Amino acid sequence: MTRTLTALLSAASMAGFTTAAVAAYADNLVPTGNSQIFCDQGSALPIGVCQTDNADVYWHMASGTQALEALDRAALEAMLGAQYAPGDLRLHYEANPTFDGPGETDWIFQEGPIDTEGTRGRIWCNDTVGTWECDQHYIKVEGPAGYQNPKLTCHEVGHAVGLTHGPQASPVLDDDDADLGCMRRPLNAITSNAIGAANKAQINAVY
Repeated sequence: MTRTLTALLSAASMAGFTTAAVAAYADNLVPTGNSQIFCDQGSALPIGVCQTDNADVYWHMASGTQALEALDRAALEAMLGAQYAPGDLRLHYEANPTFDGPGETDWIFQEGPIDTEGTRGRIWCNDTVGTWECDQHYIKVEGPAGYQNPKLTCHEVGHAVGLTHGPQASPVLDDDDADLGCMRRPLNAITSNAIGAANKAQINAVY
């Protein structure tokens, strides 16, 4: 299944983005023509990219050994508010998360070492729902201070809503294509903290 998204991005139709032109974007929100592997519980990227299972997203910052420090918590909240809240996703912080059964907390943020060399962030699905969706994502960023880099956190949260890298887009994009916004890679190819108009249009179309 592929979608060719053509969106009029105006102040009236999309919060946070203004343009007078109609823009057509490649599809990089799963499933795409180049990324149709089913959402796979526990898998790392690229297989593990899944949509979150609803537009009301409940999120939590871990405690204990994987807790975020105060500056990390503030930076994460600021990035989510600036990049993901202005649109069709509705974000709710959940102080008392649910880890099993119905109504699991959608996103669990952790800080700590990443087991893949050269990787600063990782995301995986803890509980799949159907073919393409995940009921609970874990998002882990390397410490210390990893969450204070909004380019990194914007990228990892993008995967939690189902956004892919360029090679999994349809048609295929270069990893550093400007339309990918903060979904570019490697990290030093990301030129702003913004999710970008193309990704925002796709999120609003799906959720």
